[in-house]
Amino acid sequence: MAQLPEQQQFGRDKYNSLPMQCKTCEVQKYCRGECPKNRFLTTADNEHGLNYLCAGYKRFFRHAKPYMQFMANEIAHPPANVMSRYKI
Repeated sequence: MAQLPEQQQFGRDKYNSLPMQCKTCEVQKYCRGECPKNRFLTTADNEHGLNYLCAGYKRFFRHAKPYMQFMANEIAHPPANVMSRYKI
């Protein structure tokens, strides 16, 4: 289904409709612009289309990034040392 021309066009339109603030954002590769129905705020540059959840996504993804990088490294280089790293 993801390979259907309509779905491919939706993905292109979704990205192309993002404001420049989103296209240059460090966490855009994680949030992917989120759902277009939530893009009803205005950016600092007065551009329409900023996601209502943007501030929360930035906070979450910035916080989670080092943990996700650690996990990705552990998965890429088994055996995973997760339990020895974080004593529970």
